[in-house]
Amino acid sequence: MVLVIKRENTIKYPVTVQVPNEDGSKSVKTAIAIFSTVSHERILQISEEARKKREAGEDISSDSLHLLREVLKGWEGIKTDTVDGPDLPFNKTTFAAVMNIPYVREAFVSAYIHAVCERAEALCDEFSGKGVGEVLPHQS
Repeated sequence: MVLVIKRENTIKYPVTVQVPNEDGSKSVKTAIAIFSTVSHERILQISEEARKKREAGEDISSDSLHLLREVLKGWEGIKTDTVDGPDLPFNKTTFAAVMNIPYVREAFVSAYIHAVCERAEALCDEFSGKGVGEVLPHQS
């Protein structure tokens, strides 16, 4: 099989989201993210910036949002109101609303890093400040 390198590459990748329920349990839901790939150097640069901020005690939530603004090009399987409701369109307004939900944002960041990096666990740690088991319990 031939390796073809594209200037602009997008990939569809499953995103596993653990959604909290009213009773305190969690439901596992899945969406599909459409990601563009960025250079390895850019991922490492963003990761290093997040690590330095975290070590300095600064908020790093804007770093994960910045990464997603750069790489998330669309989604599938996100509905409004009910399972039978219409698909939520991907645009600046819906992106901001959806990524304002912490457990959704964390799931999308984790999915992107897993999609493009062998060092996924270490990079996810940089964006979350958590241990690998806390960030990646259901990603493979």
